[in-house]
This record gives sequence, C-alpha cells and structure tokens, in this order.
Amino acid sequence: MAKLSVLGLVLISWVLASSLQAQTASFPITEYIRENLDLSHGEAVNPAESQFRIYNRPVSAPPRPIGLKLPESADSVSVLASFLGLPFRFDGVVSDEGAWTTWQNPGKALATPGLNCSGFVAAAGRFLLNRNLRLDDLRRDRESNSGAGSDQGFDWDFGLDVVLNLAEGHFLRYLPQPAVPTLTYNEAGQPLGWGLDIHSHRLEEVLRLFQPGRIYLFAISKPDRRFAGGLSYYHVGIVMPEATGEIWLYHATKNAGVHRLNLASPKSLATFRRYFPKVRSGERRIQFLELDPLSR
Repeated sequence: MAKLSVLGLVLISWVLASSLQAQTASFPITEYIRENLDLSHGEAVNPAESQFRIYNRPVSAPPRPIGLKLPESADSVSVLASFLGLPFRFDGVVSDEGAWTTWQNPGKALATPGLNCSGFVAAAGRFLLNRNLRLDDLRRDRESNSGAGSDQGFDWDFGLDVVLNLAEGHFLRYLPQPAVPTLTYNEAGQPLGWGLDIHSHRLEEVLRLFQPGRIYLFAISKPDRRFAGGLSYYHVGIVMPEATGEIWLYHATKNAGVHRLNLASPKSLATFRRYFPKVRSGERRIQFLELDPLSR
C-alpha cells in the first residue's frame, strides 16, 4: 500500500509539472509584451530576418531599480517618464539585481540613484523591451575591437556596443541608410563615425521618417584624441515619436540628469544641437537604430 502511495504521488507530480510546462509554452513573451505595452502602432517582424543574433535564454522580468516607482503595467512613455529627473552620475547604471551602481564596479551598491547616458539607456531599455539583460550582455564588445590593447583604444565604441546589444532581436533598420563602418576617415584624414553630422539639414529629413510605435536608439561619436583611433562613441539615448507629432528624445547629461526634448520643435532641436557644438577636428555624428519592441 505504501509503495502504491509513493507511485501515486510521483505520477501526480509528473502530471502537474507537464501541465505547468504546457501553460508556460503557450504564453510566449511576445504576448506578454503586447498586453503590457501600449504600442498598437508597431508591426511585428520576423526575428529571423534581423541581422542580430538573438539570445536563447529563459525570459524573466527586468530588475526594478531600488526606490524607483515604475508603473506595473503602462505604455512606454509612462515607463520613460519614471526615469525623468534622476540625477547624473559618472559611470552610473542599475545592476543586474536592481541596485544603483557603476559600470566599472557593479558589485558595489550605492545608496542614492544616478545614471550616466549609457546607464539610462540600459535601465530604461530593459523595460521598454521587457528583457532582463545583464550588464555583461549590454557591454559586450561586439567586434572584439575595443578591449585592452585595441588599435583604436580601450572602450572607444562602448556607447555603440550598448545600443547594438540592446537592439538584438528588435532591430529593423539603420537611420540614416546605408550604414557605414564604425570608423572611417574623410579626405582630410579626420575620423568619422556612423551616421550623419548633427548639424546637417539631413537630421531633419531622418526625423521625418520616424514612426509612432517604434523605439529609436542613438549613438553619437566625436573626434577624440584620448583614443588611438581618434574617435569615440560617447553619448547615447532613446527617441520615442508619438502619434500627436512630438518626437521625444530622452537622455542623461551631466548638467540636467535624465530629461527629454521634443525634436519636432525647432527650438528644442537647436537646444539639442548646442549640446554638441561643431569642432574643427571633425564631425559629431549621430546614428539611429529603429526597433520594433514586439518582434522578439
């Protein structure tokens, strides 16, 4: 009788586990995102068509930054609004466990909040795309060209690596197109990054291509003598266009912390450009990546 009871318990456990597994498999992460993000303007794409490798890891919720009041279920604009007003911290980021920390020393939790530009993109991007990406995933050296001893200099393209890693599985296209190599030179021998000159009229033309329901990441490069290649990708951010015509750019800067600008406003666009003044040594260039948050 005791043997039958044990066998019965084993059988019941197996049935329950199989049922739970079937329920989990029938509720993919795409459906979860569709129910929790108000992005009805987005169109799903086939992830296999993306040029980015997709991580095959179990899905879990992104880490909630300690003390930050994030909406339980809201549209992407509400998620980004939760980060507005956070102070700037050099190298600041949110750890894999949700603690305020730094990229350089993620094991040390800090008592107060603070983010730099890449830390903001990492923390907010996790929620916009509902991906629990680890810091090691986000700062992965994609081309193995910016490690110690790199000809271009250590971490010269750190910001670009962060946005490209975040875009995996959601990438639709580069703006402007076609994309050029990450480091090239003009006729004067000055280094040029991806994209277009921030002060070029082409920026307005590219902004007119933005679509509500998409997420746009950007990386900005500049001539930088601190690096052997003469170039660095030193600023990143997020752009969210709305159906009402606004094109909201969200980023973290030293003097203003996390804030936003409406690039559809000529006055705000001029303010954005003043953040990145012209220099004689070359161009400050910006490259956008268009993402579909529903495509994974």
